[in-house]
Amino acid sequence: MDLQFIKLRPMKKNYFNFWNSFMLLGLISSCCIPCNDPALIKPASTGCHTQVQWEYAQAVTHSNGTMTSSISIIPNPNVPINTTLTDSTSTSVFVSATDTICGIKCISLNGGFGLTCSGPMGVGIAIDGQIARQSDCSPLSNCAFKSIRLSIPNLESYMRTCNAPKVFTTGGIGINAIIENTAGQKDTSRLTIQFH
Repeated sequence: MDLQFIKLRPMKKNYFNFWNSFMLLGLISSCCIPCNDPALIKPASTGCHTQVQWEYAQAVTHSNGTMTSSISIIPNPNVPINTTLTDSTSTSVFVSATDTICGIKCISLNGGFGLTCSGPMGVGIAIDGQIARQSDCSPLSNCAFKSIRLSIPNLESYMRTCNAPKVFTTGGIGINAIIENTAGQKDTSRLTIQFH
C-alpha cells in the first residue's frame, strides 16, 4: 500500500480580508434582503394612509376570586368613554397605528388627568397631573412595520390619589396619540375617559 503525503503550507493570517468580507456581507444582507416578514413592508413615499384604532379594556376581580375581562374597539374616539371607579376594576387603553403603504415609523402617547376629592364636611380639592409618556419608534431603514401598538395599563391608578378622609368624586383622563409614518406625515388622535 502506497501512502502519499501532502505538504501543507502554513496559512497566512489575513484579518483585513476577513473583516472586509464580513462587513461587505453585512452591507449586502441589510440592503438587498426583501421585506418578506408579514409584519413588514417596503415603504412607499406617496399614497400613504395612516389609520388609528383605540381599544378599551377592563378586568374585574369578583369577590369569589374569579376574574372576567372585556375589550372593545372604540369606533369614535371623539366621544368620551364613561366608566365607574371601583377597587375591583382595572382599566387599560390600547392604540394601534397602521399604514400598509408607507409603514409606521413612530407612535407616542402623552396626556393628563384631573379629579376632585371631597371631604367629610363637603370641602373638596382638585388634583391634576400628567400621565407617563411612552413611545415606540422603529429603528428600521430599509423596511417598515405595517402597524405599531402601544398600551397604557391601570388607568384607574391616576384616579386613586385622594388622601383619607377625602374620597374620589369624579375625574377624567385625556390621552393623545401622535403617529408618524415613514414619509414623515404626522397624525394625532385624542381619547378621553371619564371616571365616576
